[in-house]
Amino acid sequence: MPVCIRCNSQVSVLGLLNFNRLTERCGKCEKEVRSYYDYFRRIFNEFCRDGILSPEEWSQLQGIARKYQLDWQGALGYV
Repeated sequence: MPVCIRCNSQVSVLGLLNFNRLTERCGKCEKEVRSYYDYFRRIFNEFCRDGILSPEEWSQLQGIARKYQLDWQGALGYV
């Protein structure tokens, strides 16, 4: 049985239905990470409304990525 790389839990037989083989995350972790990427995108779009990303806003985005352990390139790609 696979093990989730994020929470290190062994995936059950039923859990295989939600296990993401590409990211190697269980369904629960996959859902959490997706919600963090959604949050990152929402904040990014709010910051871009005026057409300018200030250094402070850029720094805040980097802080969000660090806080939720998001891959920086992945977060920007998700936007």
